Amino acid sequence: MNPYTITPPKPPAITATVDIAPKSLNLKGKGRWITAHIKLPEGYNVSDIDVSTIMLNDTIPAEPRPVAIGDYDNDSVPDLMVKFDRSAVISCILDNVNTTKLYLERFMTIT
Repeated sequence: MNPYTITPPKPPAITATVDIAPKSLNLKGKGRWITAHIKLPEGYNVSDIDVSTIMLNDTIPAEPRPVAIGDYDNDSVPDLMVKFDRSAVISCILDNVNTTKLYLERFMTIT
């Protein structure tokens, strides 16, 4: 017999709705967090989300705490609130924009 490897099927992707706050980010601001509210489609439960798997822009992990389940937008559908480190988000933005143009135009807010 030859050895073989069984690869389990990859679970299907689920389309989620994500609201990020603040909508605009002042790069000189002193806040600590960027907040995301994640809502899943009917038939899925946000309490089943493993927070350690949540990544912003595939690079910035969600903080393990604070985390909360609530109804952020008051539509009777639960959502999961997670936070991202603001300084990591700003670093990611600055790594991916033309910083010379940003500073020349004195543009310090990113939407």
